[in-house]
Amino acid sequence: FPEVFASESALVITPVALLWLNLVTDGFPALALGADPKSDDVMHRPPRPRDEGVLDRRTVASILGIGVALTATGLGVFFYALSRSGDLVVAQTVLFTFLVTAELVRTQSVRLRYRLSPLSNPWLLGAVGLSLALHLVLLYTPVADLFGVVPLGLTEWGWVAGAFVPFLVANLCLVWLNDRLFAP
Repeated sequence: FPEVFASESALVITPVALLWLNLVTDGFPALALGADPKSDDVMHRPPRPRDEGVLDRRTVASILGIGVALTATGLGVFFYALSRSGDLVVAQTVLFTFLVTAELVRTQSVRLRYRLSPLSNPWLLGAVGLSLALHLVLLYTPVADLFGVVPLGLTEWGWVAGAFVPFLVANLCLVWLNDRLFAP
């Protein structure tokens, strides 16, 4: 895999793809999360201690754990796609698509902490659907050239789906572990 590191143009993910990733996975879903119903136990939870910051130990552990899981799985699918296809742009597109879809699916795992049903926020479902639709438009129209990506075939989508298995298992294990380690 020396070609991946041989030049500055051989990035694992391009800057414009990273901007798209942030826009699509953070924009619409974040707005929709504001419409989440309140948790049933919200009035039974004690307030935060005055000296506790916004980023408590549980939140930091969650951010680090998900970051490691997402990075490891993403790099794994990138190098797998690169070895199977022999094409850097295909591997970048597979990684890009994995990251977009993983971040969108992960919005539901955040809600697990508050015991919210995946179907309780139709705005979030619509936002995730819209974000996925926009990503598909990006992949399968001439806009793809502007982003330096290529359309994915069924084989490549299989690689993306295959990467979900270890990521989802790690994600669910991290939610479970955080609940046990940082229970109130």
